[in-house]
Amino acid sequence: MSLEPLPDVLAIAVDVAGRLESIGVRYVIGGSLASSVHGEPRATMDVDVVTDLSMEPAPARTLWIDTAEHTILRKLEWYRRGGEVSDRQWRDVLAIIELQGETLNHATLARWAPVLGVSDLLARSLGGR
Repeated sequence: MSLEPLPDVLAIAVDVAGRLESIGVRYVIGGSLASSVHGEPRATMDVDVVTDLSMEPAPARTLWIDTAEHTILRKLEWYRRGGEVSDRQWRDVLAIIELQGETLNHATLARWAPVLGVSDLLARSLGGR
């Protein structure tokens, strides 16, 4: 039995991005790939892509990665929905906060955390900052 090689997730993301851009579809890459860009790199087996299928054409760009703030909020939301037991989601959040430091837009985090029901988790992850 031979093992198949692991997929090159970044190459897949770039390929998908190129295909979407070639037909004018707006998109953003999120999830673990985005948290790896903004925080601590880690292995992932998928690419989270959100598309905007409106008729407005997208400007060309190499790769649209979600913001650090949105990635933190989504990771906290997934952490909550998963019963607050996923060490991966929590570590991703802490790594982004550590690496991004003072560049994080705290107003954006504070605005959206209550809407998503993760204010307590945001406060805990920021360590009372």
